[in-house]
Amino acid sequence: MRKCFSLLVVLFYSFILYGQEPPTIVVHNSDELNVALGEDGDWGANILPGTTILIAPGEYLRTRGYWYILDTNGTEEAPITIAGLDPNDPPVFSGDHSGWSVQRSSHLVIKNLLIRDNPRQNGMRVHADWWTSGGAHLDELSTTHHIVLENLTFLNIGTPWGDPDALKISNLDYFTIRNCYFEGWAEQAIDIIASQYGVIEDNQFIGADIGGDYWGENTLVTKSGTRHILIQRNLFQNAGADGPILGGYAAVYTYRGVIGSTLADGSTLDYEGSDIELVGNRFYTNRNMVFALRAAHGTSIHHNTFVSDNRRMIEILRSTGELTEAGILGSSDGTISNNLFVFEGTYTRYLINQGQYYPDIWFPETFTFDNNAWYNPLSDPHDGLDDTYLSINGDLAQELIAAETNGVYGVDPGLDLNKESETYLCASEEFQKQYPNIGADAYGENGDYDSPTTFIIVGTAEANSLIKIYKEGIMVASLQMENGQTDFSIEIEIEEDKENNFLATATDTATNESTPTNITIVKDSTAPDIPIIENPTNDIIINEDTYLIQGEAEENSLVKIYKDNVVVGSEQLSNNKNFNIVVDLGQNINNVFSVTATDKSNNESLAALVSIITEDSIAPEPPIITSPPSTIIKDIR
Repeated sequence: MRKCFSLLVVLFYSFILYGQEPPTIVVHNSDELNVALGEDGDWGANILPGTTILIAPGEYLRTRGYWYILDTNGTEEAPITIAGLDPNDPPVFSGDHSGWSVQRSSHLVIKNLLIRDNPRQNGMRVHADWWTSGGAHLDELSTTHHIVLENLTFLNIGTPWGDPDALKISNLDYFTIRNCYFEGWAEQAIDIIASQYGVIEDNQFIGADIGGDYWGENTLVTKSGTRHILIQRNLFQNAGADGPILGGYAAVYTYRGVIGSTLADGSTLDYEGSDIELVGNRFYTNRNMVFALRAAHGTSIHHNTFVSDNRRMIEILRSTGELTEAGILGSSDGTISNNLFVFEGTYTRYLINQGQYYPDIWFPETFTFDNNAWYNPLSDPHDGLDDTYLSINGDLAQELIAAETNGVYGVDPGLDLNKESETYLCASEEFQKQYPNIGADAYGENGDYDSPTTFIIVGTAEANSLIKIYKEGIMVASLQMENGQTDFSIEIEIEEDKENNFLATATDTATNESTPTNITIVKDSTAPDIPIIENPTNDIIINEDTYLIQGEAEENSLVKIYKDNVVVGSEQLSNNKNFNIVVDLGQNINNVFSVTATDKSNNESLAALVSIITEDSIAPEPPIITSPPSTIIKDIR
């Protein structure tokens, strides 16, 4: 067996010496895997960029330490891959020493592994050096970067007296965690420390039995100055006591830079987490709260579906006293929009738990609430927000939601709560059709979501009245006029290529509501046909400074002519299809023009191309001599 190990090591050296293509190596047992990872040599120093190490199905055991990936560096063009040979039958790493440790490595892909039943270690840790070291400054590239973790399974990892996290990320730059499955962890499923430029997508976080060793505290935490993180299209199902914490709770020494200092991009390092986007995710309850903000700046929480039957929907947490004294500020500049919030059952008490004992833990005036839908099946939908929506700590939650624009209240989304269904936590087709830009259903697989088509209704009504806009019996917009105001304008969402019928009413200060005014809006989204060019024929050669371009376009459209992406001529058609537009020509060049038609709904057609070549073939007039005169008599000596 030892000869086999030597051959593997020699194989690595031979590729280095003779410049051959990097190898694909298949290992079948623990000893072969140790050698392939370089444990008997200089670790990853002998693994060429582009190398693939495939691990055959089976159980792999260690008696000490971790499975180490050290100093293993691929390149952008040739990453190193370490993967289970069969994605459907991954190699199993179980027991006290089944964890993986990735350190000082880059351009590395790790996938198709099953890590389970480890009460002593992290399931996997990825870090620049030993994770407590602090690592390189945020303005510098970490020694561990460009790591992809894909199709990994973590089951029953950690205990409070060991390393409690399924996956610990520390001082890591540019990483992706994709299509992984987490079930059962002691503290965090993912603990992210002082890292940046990460994507966490298409993962499942499933909670273990309540009260057991692996019923985790948090789903994921982004702390110690972590920034630029995208969390999208994940499923969080009873995922521990608390949902994701945007920001976190850490110690000063874990930061990559001096707290309060200015970074290269001009920002100040005064946060636990910054520029974190939570989008397209589906959440089903947690013991304490669905998600939390903790010293998080510039968060964007949009197009998610949240279901809670427990104590809190949103928690605003205070940072540690040590960090607050060092200069870490409360949460600020957040946007919470286009989400679907559903309160299931009778136990939900807080919409927002704001932590009344710590008034500086966030700056609510810097937050924006827009176009969220809120539903509690136990409340009267005609009452809007009742006490079941309010924070038990005061009226702040009500004030925030009252200031929300385009909120939707009391509309049953018809969520599918069958965990075995393909449409689990999806809203009904009727709800999606009526509100196509709300909730996780609106967020596509490619990270796109439907931008709503809007229309502004303008009118007049009795001074200081409340204007309400209804669609199919449901209020979709409202405006309270004040200070004697009689003119109003309200923006509403409409569906394209169909008739949108609305009712508008005015309610005075005595709560008398007017009879409704009917409003019908049809948005045309079909672009006109390409204009037909009748004159000139393409590639004509002329000697002119201007030319009349003629043709036909959709009736009543605006015809525009572009040259180098700049409009150089236009004509608004009125009850006819013919256009005549004069354009200026450059000399001795090929003048290429694009002709489009734009209808009244602002749909612009594809462009018709016109090519006019100018060639100067006329000789200039003879020169005129002004001095000397044509006849001169002079004595020349």
